[in-house]
Amino acid sequence: MVVALTFLLNSPLLASQLKTETLQVWLEYVRLTEESIRNELESNIGFFVHDFQPMKEATSDRQALLSGQVKVSRMRTEDSQGRSIKVQGGAIYHWRGSILIPEFHLDDVIERIRHPDPKQPLQEDVLESRLLDQSDEGLKIYIKLFKKKIVTVAYNTEHLVRYRWHGKSRASNYTIATKIAELDKPLTPHEREKDPGHDRGFLWKLNSYWK
Repeated sequence: MVVALTFLLNSPLLASQLKTETLQVWLEYVRLTEESIRNELESNIGFFVHDFQPMKEATSDRQALLSGQVKVSRMRTEDSQGRSIKVQGGAIYHWRGSILIPEFHLDDVIERIRHPDPKQPLQEDVLESRLLDQSDEGLKIYIKLFKKKIVTVAYNTEHLVRYRWHGKSRASNYTIATKIAELDKPLTPHEREKDPGHDRGFLWKLNSYWK
């Protein structure tokens, strides 16, 4: 179960800037989202998001997962009054995905997070990744992201990874991007980083959480 938050500008402008008021909305959205996740982790009702869904929806999602489907849903965190959170100068994209991996032990998942194998094939939008730091609490990793669709964009990114056990058979994790720097002239000898938050505004923040 993965919940992902990304903070992007809607239109591909030549130059854009992450403004203080826009960042404040993002921080509030993250606070409320993490509060919801924390309440689920501390609940006696269940553990996964499905445990907190209406029964009909939860049953449908579980059946889909058991049949091998990957479930992806658009999410929305609301304010304390149950209202949508409006973002001026940006847009927050919030998704949830679920997948069932049969015959794969949780210990193996945690071990792969704690000790990533550099020989493993990369995702198609990842050009490079490496471990920057490691401790008992988690990891710091570097990832070079590359996307070519309508426009081409590349980033140098750094991520803080933390994981937590909830008993012997449950675990949770959060990964927070601590640096997202768009690259000018990527994959050339003249490649350079633009100042974070002062670029074309495609991606400014990225958080993910899993159980």
